[in-house]
Amino acid sequence: MPFVKSLRDTPIDTTDGHMIRVPARTPKYVPASVLPRAFQLGCVECTEDGTLLLDGFTAGPKLPVDSIPRLTQAEREDPTKRQNALVLAIAKLYNDSDKSHFTTGNVPKVRSVEMLVGFPTSTAEVAQALEAYHANV
Repeated sequence: MPFVKSLRDTPIDTTDGHMIRVPARTPKYVPASVLPRAFQLGCVECTEDGTLLLDGFTAGPKLPVDSIPRLTQAEREDPTKRQNALVLAIAKLYNDSDKSHFTTGNVPKVRSVEMLVGFPTSTAEVAQALEAYHANV
């Protein structure tokens, strides 16, 4: 059961049209599918009693990354190859542990992922690849 906390009142808009209000400095339960959006809005994962879970940068590499494939224009149209490249880029960012490539919620920045894969992407696509990354580790 994921809980999040924020320094200010934060409304989180979900993909199904609902709004979840996270009061300032108060732990709030959110569904796991909402976590990436909560992190984008500056929320931080915490326990039910409000203890912050900030160990994302102290863990060792979870998914080894030798290289990130450079996709051709035709390969970029294949959703499977595209997501694979994005997942590898996210894994590399987590393995490198450079905080400048992450939001305050420990979510990889879209621009940082784009620099590694070499093609433009979107926040939604990175969030989907982040879910796939977490499913594989």
